Amino acid sequence: LNDASPVALKPAPIHVQIPAGMVFHEFEVSCPGGFRARGRFRNRAAMVRSVPPGVVCSATFKGSEYARTPVRAGQNLTCTFGPTRCVNAR
Repeated sequence: LNDASPVALKPAPIHVQIPAGMVFHEFEVSCPGGFRARGRFRNRAAMVRSVPPGVVCSATFKGSEYARTPVRAGQNLTCTFGPTRCVNAR
C-alpha cells in the first residue's frame, strides 16, 4: 500500500482502472468491521462507494485470475497484474 495515498476523514469511494485486455468483471472491497461492497467494471473502470475511513481494506478482483491488494477510502488507483500492483493515479 502506497504511504502517499490520501487518507479520507469520512466514508469515501475507491476508484480503480485496469489495463485493456484484463478480464475482470468486478472487484470487492472488504474492511475490518464488516464493510463489504462490489464495483462492476465498465470501460476498464469501477468504483465502490462509501468505504469506511481510517482502515486498510482488501480489494479482491473477480474474473479470469485471482488478484488481491490493500486499499483505503478515497483512493483513485491504476492497477496492473502479474503481480498485482496498484498505484495512485495522478
